[in-house]
Amino acid sequence: MAYNSVPHQGWLWSYLNDTAEWDRRLERRYDEFVTAAVDAGVDRRTVAANFEPESAIWTPVQLRAEFGTVEWRSPDAALPSQVLQLADAVASLMDHLRGTEVRIEGETGRVTDDKIVLPEFDAVLAYANDAIRDGATCDSVGSYLDRMGFDVDAYEPVAPTFDRPEPVTPRDAREIRLDHADRLQDDVRQAAPVALD
Repeated sequence: MAYNSVPHQGWLWSYLNDTAEWDRRLERRYDEFVTAAVDAGVDRRTVAANFEPESAIWTPVQLRAEFGTVEWRSPDAALPSQVLQLADAVASLMDHLRGTEVRIEGETGRVTDDKIVLPEFDAVLAYANDAIRDGATCDSVGSYLDRMGFDVDAYEPVAPTFDRPEPVTPRDAREIRLDHADRLQDDVRQAAPVALD
């Protein structure tokens, strides 16, 4: 909802054919960002001095030419141990890409020994919306993730632990922050050192 007034921000972008197409989209979105800032009363030079195309967009997944990476922002609210576990699963999937046929078709998606089938983009959006609304334990999301090689049961999402009556009082907010600070501290202390690739 935070991005409803800013088109193309905060949403997944559809599949693309190559990095040149990404660059074109990025420039268009940057131009829209600058226009929105100027329309809101921000000086164009101030926007240009503080933002470039890569830093002016907010999407769950984006290419980062500056670092030569694909940035995936969705797991940023997870505990560090689970982010590392998820990164390991994604790295395994990326290794599987080498020498594997990849195609886009249908609504389900799957990973097999010899191919990776990605669902049509509208299906991906439906899975993302189901996940936002109902979490990874939603039947459709869980089945999709399982077909794509992810063990949903191996993760303990933080979000369900925030289940509190609304509105959250300042006292409740403090309690939530302290509970999760303890959980973060425990997670960091128990984690084994990570060897870098």
